[in-house]
Amino acid sequence: MTASASNGKIVVRQNGISADDKGYCASLLATRTEHLESKEISDFCHLVREASITWIDYVVEDLEKEAIGAATPMGFSEILVRNFLRNQRSSYEDLGDEMGIILPAIIVKGFDVKLNPLMILVKENLIFTLHNTEVRRFSRIRRYAEVMLRKFPSRCPRWTGSPVSLYVFSMRTTHAISTTLGRSRSRATS
Repeated sequence: MTASASNGKIVVRQNGISADDKGYCASLLATRTEHLESKEISDFCHLVREASITWIDYVVEDLEKEAIGAATPMGFSEILVRNFLRNQRSSYEDLGDEMGIILPAIIVKGFDVKLNPLMILVKENLIFTLHNTEVRRFSRIRRYAEVMLRKFPSRCPRWTGSPVSLYVFSMRTTHAISTTLGRSRSRATS
């Protein structure tokens, strides 16, 4: 654990992630986008209820011990999360009204390669990413989350569980992400 001062504020870091970075929520509301950072998962519930689409990125110290406690307050079933914890390499579950995938996040430090589980859970208007402190790539995407959400119509229909709507939803999301990141890369190189 290390501490550093930033603009007069002391930030405590555990395993490379600050306590302030634990949870991030970005939502597309009827007239605007909004984001919130919090250490408590329950602080995001009101944004999920009000939004047409929400992305929550949540970091835990130990995925096996904390995954159920983080996912169930957001409305995901315990059975969905338990199925992923049994097989942490990779797995896909579709329970009709909720679905998810667990993938290995590859972390390379020098010649050491490490695999850490990354859960992506989807339900109605919520995309929930859950991982441990070593997976850092979503902390970079947080900067662009509100911009990406603005690519969706403000009255975006909620996912109803049909495979066709999920396909359309995922294709729109992928397109919005690639367009946004492509623009930011082209600005950086010019």
